[in-house]
Amino acid sequence: MMASLWEAVAKNLIFVVTANAWFYRSLGADRTPLRDNAAQMKVDLDFSSEKPVLSYGRNDGKVRLSYEAPQLSEVSSPILHKTLGSYLKADEQGFTALHRMVVDFMDTYPGKESIVVLPEGAKVWNLWSPPEVRPIRAKGYQEPRWFLDVVERFFGDHETEREYFLDWCAHLICRPDVKMPVSVLLVSSLTGAGKGFIAEALKFMVGTRNYKNITSGTLKGGFQSFVMGTTLAVVNELYEQGDYGFADNLKTWQSEESQFVNIKYGPQQNTRNMIHFLAFSNRSSAIVLDEEDRRWFTFESPQRDAMSAEWWSDRWKYLKHPETRLPHMGALGSLRRWFEDRMKEIERTGRFQPFARPPETEHKRSLIEDSRSAFYVQVAGLLERGEVPEVSKGLTTIPLIEASLEFTGSFKRPPNSQITQDLGALGFTSTRTKHGRFWQLPKGYKAGETLDI
Repeated sequence: MMASLWEAVAKNLIFVVTANAWFYRSLGADRTPLRDNAAQMKVDLDFSSEKPVLSYGRNDGKVRLSYEAPQLSEVSSPILHKTLGSYLKADEQGFTALHRMVVDFMDTYPGKESIVVLPEGAKVWNLWSPPEVRPIRAKGYQEPRWFLDVVERFFGDHETEREYFLDWCAHLICRPDVKMPVSVLLVSSLTGAGKGFIAEALKFMVGTRNYKNITSGTLKGGFQSFVMGTTLAVVNELYEQGDYGFADNLKTWQSEESQFVNIKYGPQQNTRNMIHFLAFSNRSSAIVLDEEDRRWFTFESPQRDAMSAEWWSDRWKYLKHPETRLPHMGALGSLRRWFEDRMKEIERTGRFQPFARPPETEHKRSLIEDSRSAFYVQVAGLLERGEVPEVSKGLTTIPLIEASLEFTGSFKRPPNSQITQDLGALGFTSTRTKHGRFWQLPKGYKAGETLDI
């Protein structure tokens, strides 16, 4: 009897090693257990009252066992405690189910099973969950014009940009195991442009458990638990114009597959970073980008006229039932199939390269121009007029440039990091000598005033 009870428990639980050597967790729980709380606190507060929970671990060499589930509480007794505790020590091989469910740590492995066995033998509880929406069969398939109409209207006649965005989405949805270093920013000041509609449809495509709504404040905060198990994070209103460090600080989250994350009330963890960012904004100058940026695809919609409420109602009904607000699984299944067919075409033609630089858009060019600091503009003026002071042929220093700009009476010194970034963007190259650090002037510069050292 005890054997069958323990086997039943093992089949319904996942046991995860935590920082304090305790094991825990139920298969039916949310797959972001480190969202806000320490692991054992999460068990105690959230899981014990609603779902089957049984945890055990070793402390000072002794076996500890606790059980909180209603199913077990009916038979809770010192005898049960003693029997299960002894069973854990006595039987190392008797229950393969238990052995299978005990894992070493948690991480994000999109497209893999709920428990992943690594080549070195470690077992990982996969925080990624398969999407709830499955592609519909060919017999019931209908082209998802309800979604494509919105995308086509958002991009207008800009076919190249529209096709790139749809290819990016298809790769994200169908190949979530590939970390693309490119984020997407879509801009429109028009109410009802379809930004929220696009985000909601993509949420069901990637899987609701693998999707997070965040703010730019979250990205700048000290905790990154939103990364765990997430493949798509949507920023519904991005506006960081004037913050020259925002895009730089985001670069590692965009491109590095392995990252340390800070968990609120928990230890720092090294995790697989499989997250992609889709940002929306009502303002054209939403973010500061430098000349050499290769991590953002940005586009501003040419739409000027809003569609009627009836037009939008006719499309939202394919996404969610108007009365129940439940997902329309048939329509979403057709959209999933459409993206999977598109991914097959991408793989056949090779037209979309996930690691390549995104196409340069008119909006991105204007965004880069708007991102130029006053220092950049002022030094560019010195270059155009041939007035960059030199310490020797082709060499200058930052103090000399600053002195020249202060002479104009309109100079406000930016941070050192901004000075370095702007000089590099203008074509200056840094060089160190025994006399100190100098800056080589851009090639083709027409020499201006030459100063003695």
